[in-house]
Amino acid sequence: MMGIYTNGLLTSDPFPIVLPKLCMFVTYLEVKGTETEPPIFSVYMPGDDDENPTFTHAMEHIVDVRVSAPHEPIPDGVILPSHAQSVLPIRFPVMLSSIEIREPGFVRVRVQLGDRIYKLGSLLIASAPPNDAAEIVDEEEGGAQ
Repeated sequence: MMGIYTNGLLTSDPFPIVLPKLCMFVTYLEVKGTETEPPIFSVYMPGDDDENPTFTHAMEHIVDVRVSAPHEPIPDGVILPSHAQSVLPIRFPVMLSSIEIREPGFVRVRVQLGDRIYKLGSLLIASAPPNDAAEIVDEEEGGAQ
């Protein structure tokens, strides 16, 4: 199951399934000067409860990046508090290996900043509908076998 999935990943295999690798590129914006603690990045697989993500990482190095990295103007269409004058885009790749998906559902990506948790995105993982195309072709050629 190699590909770029934007809406969902459909599998013909029964659950649980194992993905040899699951990669993602994460982007979020921080308002300049509003955060002091390291962000905590988490990935939840279908079936994970909110207290036990499959993967969590405290991004300690972001504290230094906040000070030294150039901030950018607020992009068009982004709605932020009125005091916000610039943002720091945080971008990073994530690669998880040998990930077991126990059941259909959503892979959820979150970042915790202080006591707030932000939803960065999700990906549906589900069973593909049965492939009836072969039976339809057979029926047209004289019946299913």
